[in-house]
Amino acid sequence: MKKEKNYYSLPARVPFYYGWIVLPVCILTLLLSIPGQPDGIGVFKDSLISEYNISDIQFSTLFGISTVLVAFIFPFSGKLIDRVGVRKLVPFAVLLMSVMIISITVLPSLVHSDSASRFPALATLGIYVFVLRFCAQGCMGISSRITLGKWFSRRRGLATAVFTLVTNFGFNMSPFLLNRLVDWAGWIKAYRFVSIYILLPFSVFVYIFVRNTPEQCGLSLDEVSADNCDSEDACESSSNEKCYTAKQALRTFVFWVFLLGVGFQAMYMTSIMIHISSIGSNSQLTRNQTYDGFILISIFAMIANVSGGWLSDKFKIKYHLAFMLFAQIIATAGLFFFDRATFRMIFFIGYGLSVGLFSVLQVVAWPKLFGRKYLGEIIGFSMFFIVLLTSIGPFLFSLSPHYTGGYNCILVICMCVSLLIGVICLQTKDPAEPIEKCF
Repeated sequence: MKKEKNYYSLPARVPFYYGWIVLPVCILTLLLSIPGQPDGIGVFKDSLISEYNISDIQFSTLFGISTVLVAFIFPFSGKLIDRVGVRKLVPFAVLLMSVMIISITVLPSLVHSDSASRFPALATLGIYVFVLRFCAQGCMGISSRITLGKWFSRRRGLATAVFTLVTNFGFNMSPFLLNRLVDWAGWIKAYRFVSIYILLPFSVFVYIFVRNTPEQCGLSLDEVSADNCDSEDACESSSNEKCYTAKQALRTFVFWVFLLGVGFQAMYMTSIMIHISSIGSNSQLTRNQTYDGFILISIFAMIANVSGGWLSDKFKIKYHLAFMLFAQIIATAGLFFFDRATFRMIFFIGYGLSVGLFSVLQVVAWPKLFGRKYLGEIIGFSMFFIVLLTSIGPFLFSLSPHYTGGYNCILVICMCVSLLIGVICLQTKDPAEPIEKCF
């Protein structure tokens, strides 16, 4: 990546630190990945299953296989982001997602599937899930977090609080809003509206405003310019920063503990979002009763976003991981009696807190523990592992009611795993500093 000439650089002409412009661009990038995230796919799942005449287990299997295939690309995506930059990669991903969404609304009339031959429908949906998951999580999701981590250091907690506050509110509100849009316009018109009127314009917007790193623009980390720092320490913050390579990070115990904790939370969230309609149906709840509670989730996710982001600059990040897993246990307990209003509220509160802290950890943990220089490669590997887990989760959840008559068995397993990882994480210590310096 070439360094921009300072005079012609938009970041250099802005009278304040350009990271505060990059921040809303990162927020929008993550929010507009929702159509390819479990939160968005889950809303359209029933319509796709009905339209393509496949079973719930078949869709969950397609979701798992496609997501595993995408996972193997993530380490290379991380390296590509470090070398090429998000300014080129994200617009391409947004355009590709828009084209795939339009295609999936047209293909049902061309794919006629019956009980004797379902291969065309399965192949079509498999490609659909693969492309959407790659664009959403492999490009847009990972790029937004990497960019935010590279533009902030001393103010990373504040930037993370804003980032996670808005994005978690958007993610938790998205099933409610998308469900209302589907009810009002039908799933085909809803999908086309998202593709044509939201994703396509954003691909141009992100190319204009996003930048890869402050150093590339002639700026110092957290400051307006390298010649206008408010302190000597601030001017030297990026040059003195210690950074781990991906190989060095992989050799640390704390990396694997955080990876297991964050990965299991991602698997849990993916499974819940994919199967929340079935969980509600098993509890004799209507579709609207199930999704209306996501408003409450958004409120508690915002509380966790603000407090978690602010506290991340003051306390060791392992306490965030432990509390997230504890909140997940509380949420899981509420699912055992989901038909009762009190336990539904317990689920919504616990789930909201765990989702909020998960977003904070996704942004803060890796750069705080291992530095910024190789952040793309480190996050790329972590996403590879996380997506492998998320591909397994929905399939395991779909097997539970099939073999046990309900979700209680898989929920008990989730509680035990969360407790085990939480106890281990409290015993971890920060890794020793490597020799290499960043930038």
